[in-house]
Amino acid sequence: CCLPPADRDAQHFYVPESDKTLVAQVLTVVRQEEPISLDLLCRRVIAAWGMGRVGGRIEERIRRVCEVARLRHTTTGDVDFFWMPTTAVEAYDMFRTPGSTDETRRRPEDLPAEEIANAASELLENQVSMPEGDLVRELARIFGFQRTGASVTQALKEGLKYLVHKGVAA
Repeated sequence: CCLPPADRDAQHFYVPESDKTLVAQVLTVVRQEEPISLDLLCRRVIAAWGMGRVGGRIEERIRRVCEVARLRHTTTGDVDFFWMPTTAVEAYDMFRTPGSTDETRRRPEDLPAEEIANAASELLENQVSMPEGDLVRELARIFGFQRTGASVTQALKEGLKYLVHKGVAA
């Protein structure tokens, strides 16, 4: 999601008068990219305000805006993900793959367990069974990672844990 520039400068990001604008921006991003990590959501919104770095103060501001917007919230590991209020998280059965531009690529920590589990479920449906290492490598490829380093492997295994927890795989 690429938001148009905010109608105010970055100094107004923190003032209560900007709440309505921020709620609208957050809802626009989440509607297009749900589930989305808090960090990625922050990066999308602050880009419209001409800011470049996400810090604790920005995260807290966006988190409060998400509460006002009544967004649904899940956690994978220690990363928070946000969903539209009407989305049935339990029934979510999609996963997104990166496009050809850098803007569509997500970092491993920006992948929610639900999407990883859905991709793994599809792989296992086609293959019936796979060793965990092979499954992790195939998932990494699906999500656009060339290598399965520690952060990629850790994120993907969170999704596999979720898949097992749901009772879809063993």
